[in-house]
Amino acid sequence: MMRRRRRTPYGIILFTAGFLAVGVIGFIIGYRVYPIRNNDNNIVIEKESNLNAQLPVPDPIESEPDEITTPVIIAENSIRLETKIIFRTHYTKCQTIKDVPMQATEELIGLKENTFKEYALEQFKEWQVVRFSSDEVILFQRKDQICPDHYYVSEIDGFIVVFRFTEAGQKYVLERTDIPVSHLPDIDQEKIKRGILIRTRQEVNQLLEDYSS
Repeated sequence: MMRRRRRTPYGIILFTAGFLAVGVIGFIIGYRVYPIRNNDNNIVIEKESNLNAQLPVPDPIESEPDEITTPVIIAENSIRLETKIIFRTHYTKCQTIKDVPMQATEELIGLKENTFKEYALEQFKEWQVVRFSSDEVILFQRKDQICPDHYYVSEIDGFIVVFRFTEAGQKYVLERTDIPVSHLPDIDQEKIKRGILIRTRQEVNQLLEDYSS
């Protein structure tokens, strides 16, 4: 009968040595790795702390008042470049009001009402300042005459004549006709002798046509 062979102790020794070697290596690796992770965490925490320390602290928000009062600046009443300066004339004999505009000159720009009135007394002696603002200045005068825009139909030497008027109110002959006044009805003869004031040339032509027919 054969005897069982005893196991050699070398296998056990080898196994034990390998087990110990694995344990030692694992311990060394764990010891080295663990401090590194702690150090990384510490660095991250420190960076976050520094970042929070550098952030500016916002100023407290002040509540706005319900009403804000803004001072109103009123411009002085004076002549400007765009101010309309109007010379207004009332012609009493024809009851016509005529406006003549004028551009504000450099010497007028900036003048206030009292200063401009003093200026007008020297430069525009026949005119009276009746309105003054930054938008419009009106100087007014009244003339007891017929304005230059009208026509005047009367007679000279028995014939119908058309007149016009100058700015000074002087009458001058515009047209002489060959229409005898004596050929008109009595009522029209009286009108021609007194003179007929007509506003437009078209009305003059129509009147002459009626008298010549």
